[in-house]
Amino acid sequence: MEEAGDDHYEKYRAKKENDEDEGRDDEMDRYEKGYNFRYEEKNSAYLTTHGRDAPEDSMRRVDDKRKQTRLDAKVRKEEEKLRKKEEINKLKALKREEILHKLKKAEYVAGKFGNESKDNKESYAL
Repeated sequence: MEEAGDDHYEKYRAKKENDEDEGRDDEMDRYEKGYNFRYEEKNSAYLTTHGRDAPEDSMRRVDDKRKQTRLDAKVRKEEEKLRKKEEINKLKALKREEILHKLKKAEYVAGKFGNESKDNKESYAL
């Protein structure tokens, strides 16, 4: 009698496994059909896109770190450019003063020699 009960259990278990296998096979068939015919379905040529902008009422933290870094670098470069320009202007002014000083010195020296004789002036003239 136990053999009949065991046999009945085996049939029940085999039927249950078979039903599960059929369910799994049906699920796999649906997936394969959807995958294989994905380009033949309606509107398959169009890709669904989603906007990149997050809603304003989002809890997401705004991250402007890169933007701020770029702005800081830009400001720093502008300040450096201004500083170099001022330094160049100062150096030009110093050079101008130095040249003027040399010209005055040359005029002074030329004035001393110029009083001696007119022939001397002509020999130094360019």
